[in-house]
Amino acid sequence: MPTCVLEDNITCCFGLYKNNTHCSVGNTVASLSRVKNDALRIGLLVFGVVAFIACLCKLYSIRRNGGSTIQRRAYMLMAVASFTFVARAPDPRSHERIYHPIVSGLFVDICSAAIYGVIILYAAFYARLVAPPARTAESEHYIRGFSILAFFMTGFIFLIVRPAYLARRDRNIFDSWHV
Repeated sequence: MPTCVLEDNITCCFGLYKNNTHCSVGNTVASLSRVKNDALRIGLLVFGVVAFIACLCKLYSIRRNGGSTIQRRAYMLMAVASFTFVARAPDPRSHERIYHPIVSGLFVDICSAAIYGVIILYAAFYARLVAPPARTAESEHYIRGFSILAFFMTGFIFLIVRPAYLARRDRNIFDSWHV
């Protein structure tokens, strides 16, 4: 049976465990507790589908009733986040070795970026509420600048830096997931 070890020839690849000093590809961490892993998979799938349908219903309601742009953006981001739960359901933590850990990590990072996007929208909305009425036009410029910078930094970190770090070396996958 094929084996998979890191460059130190001691540590098994991510998602595998050592059995009799061998890192066999069939020794997945998910196989150690099949019931718990299947419960996690089903839970992620159900939660993701329910949340995705709820977001789509809310988006339809917002469009039909003329909701605000910030509502539409927030629910679009939440729909993306809930869809990543559905996409991750077959192999939530790459312990099944269906997805490569980089792919599974990218799903997690997309979900995180979408949730941070909702937080950024909330912060911008709140900043508009507390801005003095006399300085509304002036403060709008700064609020938009903050929002653009925050979205850029969130996307850059979660969609470029972290996947590049994970792709650099197999050992980085362990360091990233176990910290």
